[in-house]
Amino acid sequence: MTNFGKNIRKIRTVKKLSQSAFADLFKLKRASVGAYEEGRSEAKIDTVVEIAKYFSLSLEQLIVKELTVNEITHFDPIKATLKKAKNGNISHEIKLINLANAKNYIKNFSDSTFLNSLCTLSLPNINPDMITFEHADCEMNNGENGIFKGDLLVCKKITDLKKELILDIVYVFVLNNEILVRILVSFDSEIVVKSDTLEYSINAFNSSELIEVWSIEYIITKKIASTKGLNHRLDSIENKLEQLLQSSKKQVIAKKNS
Repeated sequence: MTNFGKNIRKIRTVKKLSQSAFADLFKLKRASVGAYEEGRSEAKIDTVVEIAKYFSLSLEQLIVKELTVNEITHFDPIKATLKKAKNGNISHEIKLINLANAKNYIKNFSDSTFLNSLCTLSLPNINPDMITFEHADCEMNNGENGIFKGDLLVCKKITDLKKELILDIVYVFVLNNEILVRILVSFDSEIVVKSDTLEYSINAFNSSELIEVWSIEYIITKKIASTKGLNHRLDSIENKLEQLLQSSKKQVIAKKNS
């Protein structure tokens, strides 16, 4: 079993692509993208290779590993720090909404005095209008994949909800009684969101309950990816690619004989 489906879903989330938009890039059906993400179907090897090339990823990254946000965006924090030291780039401090002050933020999100009292993070080459939320629950990870409790979400504010919100993308929703990190399912008079695990139900709330929506640009995670069993994973990807290649050949032969 590969991580291809999980990875293309994460790519869509990071790149802010709906299933339809992702499908259009590679001349696929939207239903096919959904089937890949849910593990109900396997993509053809040509499609896998095309997706990997388009996003400048190796096949090992796309199929075997569980991609991180930094790998998808090709962001190297070490290189960014070195570049800043060498070129004198300016770091900006952005506000941090942690678990301790989340409720106060809901009440005082427009109060400059309160905002100025918050802790800050200093990050290179970042927009000072961004904000960081500490993720509060375990509903956005599925096993080894996803957003984990304690992860820091560096976010940009959505200013035009009708134009900027995209279905199937993860956002930070600031409501009048809580802050939710969820996948957007629908947006109308009622807003429907869901978690990334089957154990938790879908949430729905009225648009009148909504204070702000933030788009997740970067994730600073406490989770360190495992480096064990690399040879085994490489063997697995070789076997999987061989199976996909054989399946593709059989389909070509079947078409010729029909």
